[in-house]
Formats: sequence, structure tokens, C-alpha cells
Amino acid sequence: MSSIPEFANYLISFIFYPSPQNPDYHHFADTRSYLGVPNFCDVASSVGFVLVGFWGLYGLLQHEQGMRWPERTPWLVFAVGVLLTGMGSSYYHWHPDNDTLVWDRLPMTMAFMGLFSAVLCECGQARLLWSLPGLVLCGLTSVWYWYYTEQHHAGDLRPYLLVQFLPMVVIPVMVLFRSSCWSHQHELWWVWCAYGLAKIAEAGDAVVYHATSELVSGHTLKHVLATVAVVIVLRMLRRRVRRLPLE
Repeated sequence: MSSIPEFANYLISFIFYPSPQNPDYHHFADTRSYLGVPNFCDVASSVGFVLVGFWGLYGLLQHEQGMRWPERTPWLVFAVGVLLTGMGSSYYHWHPDNDTLVWDRLPMTMAFMGLFSAVLCECGQARLLWSLPGLVLCGLTSVWYWYYTEQHHAGDLRPYLLVQFLPMVVIPVMVLFRSSCWSHQHELWWVWCAYGLAKIAEAGDAVVYHATSELVSGHTLKHVLATVAVVIVLRMLRRRVRRLPLE
């Protein structure tokens, strides 16, 4: 029962007080270097995002998904965001600090907001496509705001955390209660599961590292699982067929 007041206190603190970046976030369990590359496993595992991002762009630009161009736009933003996340993540893990972390988080918000906008449109109405620029701007601004407040010794992650986690709450609800104009929309549940496991692995970075006898860290595993989540999205796009016209 004590967990209930603890959660309430955490919620109140989150709402009313800034949430700065924990400096310990940059201290990862696996710091091994190979071939002159520091933090090699975290750097190398980020390349998976670049590969699947290119794969997604290729499919979308080759008209393989049968979508009209306006419908395709948020998916293109998602794919570009994933590709740039791979580059930004590799750059960050080469030398982890707040200055490099900003280049990891900026494209991540593009991917989150591209996916969010696409699902809102396909489970809602076509006019929701106009939400894409605003959502992407909100995502980018949340990272800028965090970085600006960190530079002024009053770091506040709350807008960024909202941008990251709100889609992961709303998307399953949309899939559950709203019919999509496309088949295979239920596969987004697997995306939710894979990304959830990725966040758990990230939280248990050192635990996973020691449990696997220093074979793989939780953060490296997070990259792999998040890449799997993207692959599930892209596989869904290749397999699905239109069931209803976009309203």
C-alpha cells in the first residue's frame, strides 16, 4: 500500500517541479572500446537504426505501400527520424554528455511524432494529417527547452518525457477503440511490447550487463529491441492492404 502514496508524491513532483537530467545517465555499464571506438557496443548497436531507416525510406519512396503522398508523409518523417536517430545515437555514445545527447533526442522526437501522426490519421480522419507539422515542432521544441534549461542550471525534462511517452499510451488506445482504414493495424501492439522491453532493458543497464557475464549491456539491448520495434512497423507497412478509404 505504501507504493500508492509514493506514486502520488512522484506524480505531484512531476507536475509542479522541474525534472533535470540525472548526470549519472551518461555513465553506461559497457564502456569497452574496440578498433579505437569508445563505448563500442552502444555506438555500433545504434547503426541498426540507420539501416532500418534507409529500408523504410526505400519502401516508402518506391510506392510499395500503396499510399497516396499525403498519407505517406508522416511515415516518411518517421523513417527519417529513425535514420537520424541512429546517427545521433552513435555520435552521443562516442562521447556521452548533455551536448551530444541533444543530437540523439532531436531526431527521436521526429520518429515519435511521425508515428503518432500516422496512427492518428489512419485511426481518425484525414484532416489530422495537418497535425504533423505541429507535433514535430512540439517534439523538437521539447528537446530545445530541456537543453536550454540545462544550460541555465534549471534542467527540465518534463516536456520531452511527455513527447516520448504520450504516443506510447495513446497509440494502443487508438488501435483498441478505433478502426483503421488499413489491415494489420493490430501489429502495433507488438511495437508497444518491443519498445516497452527496450525501456526496461535501458533501466536495467548494469543488471543486464552483469547477468550476461558482461556480454551485452541493457542499453545495447535497448538499441536492439527498439530497432526490432521499428522493423515491426515497417513490416506492417509492407504487408497491409487498404480496407476503407481515408475519411
